[in-house]
Amino acid sequence: MNKRTNLVYLDNSATTQTHPCVIAEITKWMKTINNPSTNNFLSEPSRQLILFAQEYILKHCKVNNDYTVIFTSSGCESNSFIIRSTVAAYKLKYNIVPHIIISEIEHKGIIDTVNCLNNEGCLTYTMIPPNNEGIIEPNLVESAIKKNTCLISIMYANNEIGSINDIYSISNIANKNNIPYHTDAVQMFGKIAINMNSITALSASFHKFNSGNGIGLLIIKNSFIESYKLKGIINGSQQHRLRGGTESTAIIAGALKGLINNFNKRNEKNKKLSDLRKYTLDKLSSYIPIVYYTKYEQYIQSQNIMIILFGPDVSQVNKYVPNTLLITIYIKNHDICNVLLKRELERYGIIVSIGSACNTSSTNASHVIKALNVNNKLRKGVLRISFGDFNVKTDVDKFIKIFLIALNKQVPINSLLTKQIRFLNKKIRFNPHIENILTDKKPNVVRKEVIRSILKKC
Repeated sequence: MNKRTNLVYLDNSATTQTHPCVIAEITKWMKTINNPSTNNFLSEPSRQLILFAQEYILKHCKVNNDYTVIFTSSGCESNSFIIRSTVAAYKLKYNIVPHIIISEIEHKGIIDTVNCLNNEGCLTYTMIPPNNEGIIEPNLVESAIKKNTCLISIMYANNEIGSINDIYSISNIANKNNIPYHTDAVQMFGKIAINMNSITALSASFHKFNSGNGIGLLIIKNSFIESYKLKGIINGSQQHRLRGGTESTAIIAGALKGLINNFNKRNEKNKKLSDLRKYTLDKLSSYIPIVYYTKYEQYIQSQNIMIILFGPDVSQVNKYVPNTLLITIYIKNHDICNVLLKRELERYGIIVSIGSACNTSSTNASHVIKALNVNNKLRKGVLRISFGDFNVKTDVDKFIKIFLIALNKQVPINSLLTKQIRFLNKKIRFNPHIENILTDKKPNVVRKEVIRSILKKC
């Protein structure tokens, strides 16, 4: 029987639904002839759009033209770019094998890039372990610095746990030692105000906040580019010769539209996400006790069943992202299979994540879970629930009901299912109005119209 009548998408840390205003903006630009690299009047709107996009992003990061914005295909490309180009530039400048510092809980794109370069003899590296809350402690980063350390790359927020690192303390350590500091801000960019003044480089990806996939960015300090004589890994004249290839005006326009929409409403959105997170924990705890991973061993003898929550205490709101919950299920004398839980949830149209966030083919414990030294029993029941703009409380209600039913199929827990849950189906609709841009105007006029169109409320 097909149960997928109403999809409940709870995997927004992996990707998000593209906002209708983004789709409309992309469609509008797809209907025009545009190439920002050409010198005819048809290129002027796209050229002005990209200039405005770069300016807006720098303003969003509280910096100015001291930094350069490079549009890429993804956060992974941005991460690979900064690591590979920095390592290559350092080796060329100093004629020695460089050393870099990363954490054990970085995105796999960074870890795989570092491992690849290490296997090729291009670098050595140190991986910093997280504490039991999933946070990288700055003092451990400082103690790992060597004379040939050419880059420190520690992520802003972890994509599985949702824990937030103190990137400003880490960047101050890097600056004190004259070492460039890069942060993978994929899970944070567009959701909070970021001050990049002490950060050398930052990676982001637009599909994490409803702005469409296929586009990421890298923001780099100009003084770093100049001092290292940084070169791109894709040759071409575009984007300051750091990333060749004709820019996709339509994709950039859509991404910018989504960023502005998200940034203007970030406080409202973050509160909604935080409320959904709290509602989920409160609702779950009414059925099954919830304890923190940092304290769960205290309860093993007294509790037959627990939901274990990874990450910092909920009272430390500045230490975790508002939309992510990483949990595991503990039942004494029983092993829980998260693959079976996920399969049952999907039968009813409920999408969550297991294992590594962006590696859905893997059913083994992710490198993040391993870095926390989670034992084999707890590894087996890990689920990540992550909320987005389109989620409502009834989504949570449905998830919890099916989750408990699925859990009961593996291990009878009928005594816990004492409450009736009713659901309301609610469809969210958007009807954005988008203006067309005329292309036969002078650059300053075109620029104003481009900006006006992009800034138009959704």
